[in-house]
Amino acid sequence: MVNVVPSFLATILSKERTQQPLAGLADLPNELINNLIRDLHAETLCCLAMTCKRLHYLALPIIFYRAGIDPASKNLVLREPSESFLRALRLALFVNPTTVDFYPNREVHRMLPDVCTLRVLIARMPEMERLTLNLSWFDTWLESAKGPDKVDADRWKEEMCELLDDVLLKSCSTLKVLGGNLIPSPYIPNPRRFDDSPLSQPYPPVRTPLFHRKLPPKVRRVKNPTHSSLPATGVLSSKHPQSLRKLHLHCQMLFEPPFLCWTQPTLQAHAASITDCSIKAILHREIWKNIFDNLSLPNLSKLEYLSDLKLHPWPIGLEFATIAAFLVRHPSITVLNLYGILERPTKREPPLQKVILPELVEIKAHPMFIAWLLRPTEACRNLTKVTISSELYPVTLFDYNLFDNALFVLAHRSKSIELCFQFTLMPGAVRWMEAHVSQGHTLSIVTRLHVKNLGIHSNYWLIIFRDMPAVFAEFLALFPCLDHVDFVDERACPAEVERVKVTVIKQIALKCPGMKTVAIDSQPGSPFVDLTTLRN
Repeated sequence: MVNVVPSFLATILSKERTQQPLAGLADLPNELINNLIRDLHAETLCCLAMTCKRLHYLALPIIFYRAGIDPASKNLVLREPSESFLRALRLALFVNPTTVDFYPNREVHRMLPDVCTLRVLIARMPEMERLTLNLSWFDTWLESAKGPDKVDADRWKEEMCELLDDVLLKSCSTLKVLGGNLIPSPYIPNPRRFDDSPLSQPYPPVRTPLFHRKLPPKVRRVKNPTHSSLPATGVLSSKHPQSLRKLHLHCQMLFEPPFLCWTQPTLQAHAASITDCSIKAILHREIWKNIFDNLSLPNLSKLEYLSDLKLHPWPIGLEFATIAAFLVRHPSITVLNLYGILERPTKREPPLQKVILPELVEIKAHPMFIAWLLRPTEACRNLTKVTISSELYPVTLFDYNLFDNALFVLAHRSKSIELCFQFTLMPGAVRWMEAHVSQGHTLSIVTRLHVKNLGIHSNYWLIIFRDMPAVFAEFLALFPCLDHVDFVDERACPAEVERVKVTVIKQIALKCPGMKTVAIDSQPGSPFVDLTTLRN
């Protein structure tokens, strides 16, 4: 029997079949879609994510998890992200971190795209608590690069400044810019392109450009800049909310043309809210004077100024008179860290007429600066921690006998403090300790200190410990009320620590019967060793 369908019914069925949409990828269950797309290339996943909302939320997280990043996390850490991941980051509507730690890629051609991607991300964020932009890895790549490429100077200035402005507009409370010290000189060409800036008369850089591969990294001779070549103080900006609390600028390029015309007005615009300010750069003394003389931070609590580990000769650096005047105007400072001050105070320096920094709790500085600051009898009565720091010079060696000047003023303080020695080169430090050991308990100034907790910090102490651990133990025995000592070596590997640990602890337990605990590790906060238990 033949099944004959009337012509009119066949026409209706044909129309229904053509009107029914075919099932697509987005119509499948989530589990099946994930199984189908999880092995696709990142570029394909990005294309799928742009087709519909459902695939957007299914495809892009695959790229994030491949990179070891949780897309739902409020803390986003990006270390040299791939181009495919950055594309996914630009597209991802579900990423909403409040803190970002960004390490851009090392290659020059990736600098601008990476910064642009970060700007896109920040533009979508309703608010932001912290941004850390670390360009140190790029500096490392520059040092080993054979042939420098070029960066569009105008575009780089525009993208960087707008990125930082966008961050501040998001009520950011912590901004840290690190590294980038080698970018301005060889990689941003043709300074005349910045003629629209008051900084269009660039002063010579204080570094040797990297394309002079045969020259050592010495400081160029710097001409004394005139005040006309320095940036004029900017007008206070009202577009930024006053939310910035912590500002760390360890970035050379932000203190050089053309970026200094952004840095100074920004510091002034947020002066009322900044409580923690840390600056690291290598600049002519007149430029530092212009910056600090025109800067007032009424609520400043923590100040840190750092130069290079190996200091540069005069006139590169911050002068003592400049920082002293700044400290007089900022009595609210509670924590002070200074390294590399030019023309430090001497014994002939006029004593302070009145006490400054009455709220100071912690200080780390050159011993002569500490001696100058604490010389008045009533100076810094709230002080609880002092770190006496040595310095590394390009030619001469540091004189560790200067430590005694700081110890002398500390010995006259009846209140117990936490004391720390920061050593840069150990041979001189060991000779200084040996001199105190030879003076004995009757002559050494160490025997008059009210110190219960002592720290010895250096990059090199382990090298000396292998040969003469008894020197350290005998030196520690001079402290009359010492309870705890903490040895910190940032470069030591755990295996190296273990090799000397037992010997050092035994020496300290033998020579220092009153000491209770000791910590020896490559990192601060290491576990204590109970010497009382060891002696029993």
